[in-house]
Amino acid sequence: MCQGIAERTCSRCGLAEEYAIAATGHCYDSGVVTKEPTETAMGRITYTCEDCGDTYNESIPKLINPFVDVASENYYYKSVLWAANAGVTAGVDASHFAPNKSCTRAEVVTFLWRAAGRPEVSDKTVPFTDVESDRYYAEAVAWAYHSGITAGETETLFVPDDVCTRAQVVSFLHRWKGRPAHGGYNPFTDIEPDRYYSDAVVWASENRVTSGVEEDLFAPEQLCDRGQIVSFLYRAREL
Repeated sequence: MCQGIAERTCSRCGLAEEYAIAATGHCYDSGVVTKEPTETAMGRITYTCEDCGDTYNESIPKLINPFVDVASENYYYKSVLWAANAGVTAGVDASHFAPNKSCTRAEVVTFLWRAAGRPEVSDKTVPFTDVESDRYYAEAVAWAYHSGITAGETETLFVPDDVCTRAQVVSFLHRWKGRPAHGGYNPFTDIEPDRYYSDAVVWASENRVTSGVEEDLFAPEQLCDRGQIVSFLYRAREL
């Protein structure tokens, strides 16, 4: 039952001070998914009062698979359904996800922005001359720039249509999560410790965001496709 905060100002000297307002009810957190939805069963999200521990549940609708090119045996199946039902991506058309299509820089930051809850961007100015304000990715790029997720390809170019490599995508994810530390164990022979993406790759490996393309290979320069990026996002979303 969280207290609120108000402010009062002295009418003589102008001094302002904050004071507590008594709580009027429960103070619930943002919720935790306690049961993942599927195509056949509804899920559940549980909210907990941060003061007294009281809980209540809300149902999550069943997942709908609108894509003819996404089957239950695909490794990205759950990730794609999550992305489609959470509004992260609607696919390339109404019935196709195109999981093997390379992901552009504009698409990746847009997916990230939507997965983050489409945060409102107060400052939409960016230094990139190739990002027009009426493009679908403009607000996402502004958010990513001001959040330190990307500084662009150069000081003045974002290059939205360039395709993303696996190294770039995990770097975006690592920065999105606040650049968390990692344990230091690097299982990949193709990741040198002095590369810009090395910390991000090790963090992603430790947290099972990705296990690499082989047991000891990450393939940092390999292009990242749509199936991979939504899988990375799905695994990293609650870290």
